[in-house]
Amino acid sequence: MVLVNIPSPARDPILELEKSLMDRYMPGVHDGSQSDFIFPSLGEDFSKAYGYAQEHHTLELWFYIWLAHKKDVENNGTPPTIRRIIDIVTSFWNKCMGNVDILRRVVKSARAVRGKDSKPGALFWFTLFDFIFYQAFRIYQHGKIEHKLESFHTFAQFRRERRRNNSFRAFLYELKKELSSQRLSKLFPGLKERIDSYATEMPQLPSSRDNSIAAI
Repeated sequence: MVLVNIPSPARDPILELEKSLMDRYMPGVHDGSQSDFIFPSLGEDFSKAYGYAQEHHTLELWFYIWLAHKKDVENNGTPPTIRRIIDIVTSFWNKCMGNVDILRRVVKSARAVRGKDSKPGALFWFTLFDFIFYQAFRIYQHGKIEHKLESFHTFAQFRRERRRNNSFRAFLYELKKELSSQRLSKLFPGLKERIDSYATEMPQLPSSRDNSIAAI
């Protein structure tokens, strides 16, 4: 929803145009005399008539949001300047969820380098471990400040404290100390041997020279 602040001299003709359109296509809605108004269909969903709304349900939802805003302006006056209208639950979720762009930005700060002998399938494992380490990193961060939650008065204070002395790179170094190869073999017996066997059993990809010979 976009709220446009129109200068006073230009408001009267715009209001007159809106009123004539409302009286013609939605009589009784503008003045509130028809409370059981049903928004008319503009045709098939996803047709050009619906524009950005694309389908009837979304356009009807926008209409009722506009109607509620109109009544609020008439009763309480013009609201202060805002950036967007969004409910509290969605706003809090947007601030707390692990966004994909945030995940990539954090993971990129400590990206692993593949060796020359790495097969194409290694990229899958690297990506999988990136997701695993990121989720573990967030749990680690929250665990470090869990005892301080009651002292935070704002969400910005919570995020600032979460980042303090808890970088992704520092977490990986700490994890490396705790999960040595000996400790991993003890926690997951046989895992190293199984991964090594998969690496040796993977079929070799033909070289470009072999492809050229086969083509001849």
